[in-house]
Amino acid sequence: MLMGKIGTSSGMCARAGGEQRSIDKPWYNDELRTLKRHKEQLLKEFRRENTSDTLNDYLESKRLYQHACAYNKNHYQEQLKEDLMNLCKNNNSNGFWQKIKGCLSWKRPHIPDLEENTWLSYFKDLLNPAVEFDDLDFSVYSTTYVRDHNLDCQKCEYDTSQLNVPITVTEIKDAIKKMKNGKASGEDMIPLEFYKVGIDKLMPVLLKLFNTVFFSGTFPESWTSSIILPLHKKGDRNNPGNYRGISLLNSISKIFVSILKTRLTLWSDEQSLIVEEQAGFREGYSTIDNMFILNALIQKYLSKSKCGIFYCAFIDFRKAFDCINRCKLFYLLIKNDIHGPMIATLQSIYHIITAKIRINGNLSTPFTCNSGVRQGCILSPWLFGMYINELIEMLKTDSGHEIFINNSINDIFALLFADDLTLFAETVGDLQKRLNMLDKYCLKWNMSMNVDKSNVVVFKNGGGLSHIEKWYYRGIQMKTVNHYKYLGIMFTSRLKWSSCCKTLALHASKSLNTIKHCMLKLGNRNCTLAFKLFDAMVAPILYYGSEIWGLSFQPEIESVQNSFCKWLTCTGQKTTNAITRAGCGRYELSVNYMCRPIKYFLKLKQMENHRLPRQCYEMLYNLDLLGRTNWCSDVKLMLYRLGFGYVWNTQGVGDTKHFMSVFKMRLQDINFQDRHTFINQSSICEFYSDIKTELFCEPYLNSNLSHVLKFALANLRCSTHTLSIEMGRRSNTPRDQRLCNICNMHKMENEFHFILVCPVLRDLRLNFLPVYCHNNPSEYKLRKLFQCKSEFVYKNLAIYIKLALDVRKVLNKLYSILYSLT
Repeated sequence: MLMGKIGTSSGMCARAGGEQRSIDKPWYNDELRTLKRHKEQLLKEFRRENTSDTLNDYLESKRLYQHACAYNKNHYQEQLKEDLMNLCKNNNSNGFWQKIKGCLSWKRPHIPDLEENTWLSYFKDLLNPAVEFDDLDFSVYSTTYVRDHNLDCQKCEYDTSQLNVPITVTEIKDAIKKMKNGKASGEDMIPLEFYKVGIDKLMPVLLKLFNTVFFSGTFPESWTSSIILPLHKKGDRNNPGNYRGISLLNSISKIFVSILKTRLTLWSDEQSLIVEEQAGFREGYSTIDNMFILNALIQKYLSKSKCGIFYCAFIDFRKAFDCINRCKLFYLLIKNDIHGPMIATLQSIYHIITAKIRINGNLSTPFTCNSGVRQGCILSPWLFGMYINELIEMLKTDSGHEIFINNSINDIFALLFADDLTLFAETVGDLQKRLNMLDKYCLKWNMSMNVDKSNVVVFKNGGGLSHIEKWYYRGIQMKTVNHYKYLGIMFTSRLKWSSCCKTLALHASKSLNTIKHCMLKLGNRNCTLAFKLFDAMVAPILYYGSEIWGLSFQPEIESVQNSFCKWLTCTGQKTTNAITRAGCGRYELSVNYMCRPIKYFLKLKQMENHRLPRQCYEMLYNLDLLGRTNWCSDVKLMLYRLGFGYVWNTQGVGDTKHFMSVFKMRLQDINFQDRHTFINQSSICEFYSDIKTELFCEPYLNSNLSHVLKFALANLRCSTHTLSIEMGRRSNTPRDQRLCNICNMHKMENEFHFILVCPVLRDLRLNFLPVYCHNNPSEYKLRKLFQCKSEFVYKNLAIYIKLALDVRKVLNKLYSILYSLT
């Protein structure tokens, strides 16, 4: 009853807060609505009377309305920018991102209303696949052992006593503390924040309730219900197959199941139940680990000689989580000695699972889900890991020769990250044996491989495929490709990373468009805000997997930031990259992504010996000693090149955090020196080298200058203007012939002459430039002018440049006409 009352109250609050007042802009207020109505009334009067007085009244009201709209919009944008800057300074991350989301006006995409029951039928069929029982012996399910959860195992291989102790206050507090805020609730409409705020008052009730549920082995029926939200992946939006379901569960059930998951995870880790080849959903394991292992094994064979070959089959399971046979799942759990209240509670969770589909706010009729692990449940990844564990065990029985790493660890056949499977072999025949064993596994455990999306890659140093390099699954030949995206990183057959970086840059560019849209909403290209968004939204995409590929400079990755800098500085894409980065106060991205392999190297050295990444590192280290170049060789080269050879010699550091700070600073120093050298030696950067000596974001890039003025100022600073000094450089005109065409001084038309000397522009100079620029021009005064951080000064400078260029353009055109007439 208590939960019902809370749910009703929460639902009322949610509906009240969710009402949309209007679709007006956030700066559009009642005053503007009144002005608009008055303007429309005057328009009607003018159309009715058609007199000059009514016309003047209407035009005046229209002017006032437009002025008020512009004022409100500008005021709103200025206030929003000020709020965002304050949130940045105060490190209020949550507030900052809430403001950004509001700025972007993000709305949940509309889901097409298809024919009646189309969505219901799709998800009902997906979560209730036809299951065919084979001849394997699962008779254990007909015994009292499975039905009676109170019957303990008499001969347990593993100690499971810790799984069946009463739930404690500490466990409940830890479970609630780990829950994230802002997550959608299920049918009870009770947010997780409710339990966080009222944890002290609710603790006695929760403690009694959870222990009652646990020891009775009866999971409440309301806790088993979920709401499925279809989320579009890609492709045709009218095809339900292009959607994946996101399940919303009741908050109280999430807390309870989180306690079970914590117990089971700690227990399975202590007993080493989940194989080392599985890295998915495990604390301390990551996608980078699997990518490193695969990269190490490939390099082991490609570094052998020109004839080194390594075969990999990348397997895609069809709806892996949704097709698990629950009877067989519980058989495996019992086989691993999970019994008593724990197994009874798990069985109760999966006894009857119901779901409803929400389409544009409307709920479908409920249906039961008879197959697969529970969608959206925190325990499902662990259950899936236990289920697919059997695949590795089967591969070890009869699937050819293993891949040798070293004597400290067992040889391996495959890698797993959740349902992402990679099979590998030294020979064509061994890979076929592994595929055959995979077939047996799928038949036994009701899994299904998607042959169309599964591919084989032959890693070699060159050359085509031989006629015997073919592989089959159930009589269907598998596709052999030159590259494959594994866990988000593109692996090519020759292990080159340019394609990988191009793919990452393409994905990052899409996020870059979101930032540009946000900047336009703010009405200004504020450099500081833009790069805060860049570092949070774009950079992580660009740096992904750099632990593997980040030991060399990658132009494709750098191009994304270079392009963004040019957009912010209002300069063309042909502007020198070093100049635009310096104007924005940015280092090359290599300063960041080159740190990651070194940090991962230090992490590998601190890993436990039983971990596969650690042993693969030891393998690469020994290969490097034999002169076979690999990832370790590149790490060693970088450390020695930057003056940290002692780290390689000692194979570690005392304080990783401090060392990485020093290492990054060294990269920044080198990057600054390289840019400084390039700018000083480049003819196009001659002017810029005089006015820019330090690395910081130019104040005018964070100011309210209009796009036109920023364009004029930035292009003159970057030497992408049309003065004779630059146009002559492009046309290879001798330097002493690049003269000013609008005055008779016969002087070189460079930035100094244009800003401080040219007599034709003297009136503009007197009106807009500081007093010290009016007489006795010098390079020092020019430098001082462009380095000034006063908004008044650089705004007037931008106006001077814009007007002076316009005057110069008109005069040059006039002189050209006169010259053609003579």
